[in-house]
Amino acid sequence: EIPVTYRMDLTVVSAFLAFLPTLAAFLILMNKIPKSADPDDLSAQAHVDAEKRAPHLWILLAAVLIAIGVCAMHYTGMYALECAATPHLRPGIIALSGVVALCAATAAIHFMYILPGTMLYGL
Repeated sequence: EIPVTYRMDLTVVSAFLAFLPTLAAFLILMNKIPKSADPDDLSAQAHVDAEKRAPHLWILLAAVLIAIGVCAMHYTGMYALECAATPHLRPGIIALSGVVALCAATAAIHFMYILPGTMLYGL
């Protein structure tokens, strides 16, 4: 069994590295995404209309901010780990984790803000 501890200072920093970009992303989304005309309309046409009026560049910017925050939090948290084992970070895996974070953030934003039925639960 390998004893594991965490550096508290870096653990706290990692939380803020996730929180601050995500907060900025939500502030962008709150100001740039128009509310649905009829949030109870779940028809296919309502989804098409929501997709057409969605500010895609702002959504992508928000997703990039969230992905940066998630990756920064994750890798800062890994750096805070203190144990006898040595982590081996591979650039390709780090890049892949960034792509996964970006795709997940974009999908989450799409479901939360673009689909008319989910706008009832938005910020």
